Amino acid sequence: MASPSPVFSHFHALSETSASETHKARCKYCGFDVSIKGKITSNLITHLKRKHPDVHQSLYSATPKSDSTQEISYFFEDTTVKKWRSTDRGKQEEITNAIVSFVADDLQALSVVESKAFRNVLQKAEPRYSMPSRKHLSTKLIPQRYQNIYADIVKLLSVSSQVCLTIDIWSNRQMRSYLGVTCHFIVDFKLQCAMLSCHRFRGSHTGERITQLFEEIVTSFNISGKVDRVITDNASNMKKAFRLLEISCFEDDTAGEEDDHSNIDDLEIIETEGLLNQLEFHQIVPRHHACFDHTL
Repeated sequence: MASPSPVFSHFHALSETSASETHKARCKYCGFDVSIKGKITSNLITHLKRKHPDVHQSLYSATPKSDSTQEISYFFEDTTVKKWRSTDRGKQEEITNAIVSFVADDLQALSVVESKAFRNVLQKAEPRYSMPSRKHLSTKLIPQRYQNIYADIVKLLSVSSQVCLTIDIWSNRQMRSYLGVTCHFIVDFKLQCAMLSCHRFRGSHTGERITQLFEEIVTSFNISGKVDRVITDNASNMKKAFRLLEISCFEDDTAGEEDDHSNIDDLEIIETEGLLNQLEFHQIVPRHHACFDHTL
């Protein structure tokens, strides 16, 4: 009788098998599920050759272990690892959501789902769990989580009458610049804080570009008429950005007003209307306050 192939010692069985059945085996190193039929090893060897060349090389250089027969027997008789039962299918989604929270909340690298050690932890804790790929995590799971959080913040902001914002531009170690916007408001007598944006800021940090990004952010969260005050540092580009915002809103607000007062002789009425317009103007344009950074 031919000796069983040592390749089986590098995989876990996921179900009971027979010589004619097609089934799956899970790689001990990366957790990938490989389809095989009976005891045919071609797919297993191909996987090791492509993903784990060192292990593949050892198949031809290492001396077979004395207990290889026992390992092969265990491979084909293991019934402890099964698919999710119908009553436990929500567990897969629950663990996946926990992994997304782990990556997002702790700023973990997306490659953590490819880590052998991390996969081993999940394999020991729940052998039935199937780890999402890095691509699936970055293109679907995290964007989906962002949309859920975005909808919750928009809903919370909708019940607030006024908000205050803080804005700053910073650069990481690779000298990539970002515009950060945080929001502070009160709902049911409780102070609420939220990060509205950490937007990649490309090109020159001009006042015009800051104004443009600011308007896009407040519009996306439906708070254009609710921003009471904005706090920034004392940098000249920040001060210019909100001067430009005031000028833009003032020009839009006063367009055509000269014709409206052409037949009014009472100066007192004009002054009264001017004060009212100024009050309405400050309800549209947020008051800008600079902190003491960049003052020296």
